Amino acid sequence: MGYRDLWRQLIPTGHWAEDDPVLNAFYAALAQQADNLIAAIHAGATYLSPASCDADGLARWETLLGLGSDGDLATRRARVQARLVGYGTIRKPVLEAIATAFGASALVEELPAQYKFVVHLTSPLGVPPYDAEMRAVYDEVKRATWQYDITYTFNTWGAWKGHTWGQLTAAGLTWGQLKTVNPATI
Repeated sequence: MGYRDLWRQLIPTGHWAEDDPVLNAFYAALAQQADNLIAAIHAGATYLSPASCDADGLARWETLLGLGSDGDLATRRARVQARLVGYGTIRKPVLEAIATAFGASALVEELPAQYKFVVHLTSPLGVPPYDAEMRAVYDEVKRATWQYDITYTFNTWGAWKGHTWGQLTAAGLTWGQLKTVNPATI
């Protein structure tokens, strides 16, 4: 039901003036404007949050923030969210939230005497595929005089205790994969 029909129900019969072409044209034009406004509001709502916007909305966020639009939709969305989280005063929760926006778990250690912070990635194991994008965000949000390091978590031999060489060989794991595969899955 459009606004014209809704208004027709709300306005008393004697005041509607069915036979007046000027008022009918006015109501029709007003209803069309109201329909257009509601449609624009609904269309604009898709651009409000980078977490839920479509590809076009994400492109607008990337343009606004001066980001490139390369990568898949999830990577682009994470980059935009990480950039938004990175604005303002850079404190430990903000630095941790940047890693979280990429889907990692991190603990940040601040070393103010050394003008440095260290991001300890606790998951995923190994160097994540989005490492370069995450570093780019840290480069942009950190203070110019500060440095940072990112440490990664790897399995040690102790993590494989309880597994035999036969199990590892049967799983087809390489030496490199032993550092990043969850032993519980073997």
